[in-house]
Amino acid sequence: MAPPSEKPSLEKPTKVPVDCLQLDFQNPRLAEPARRHSEEALIAQLYRSAELDELLQSMSSNGYLDIEPLVVMQERS
Repeated sequence: MAPPSEKPSLEKPTKVPVDCLQLDFQNPRLAEPARRHSEEALIAQLYRSAELDELLQSMSSNGYLDIEPLVVMQERS
């Protein structure tokens, strides 16, 4: 993991602590009404509509697999 003052390279995957991640309310995949709620409400909506229980069960059984890594963008200041 790169120190906070050092910009991570875009050439290779970089690990980011989970507690630094936030949902992107501007994500075009989200329905417009979902963009106006709290992160907790958005997670609840995703859980209800995306059948995340199967994903959660897989991750708890197998751990996180780097087959399809998450894309993370640095927050603009």
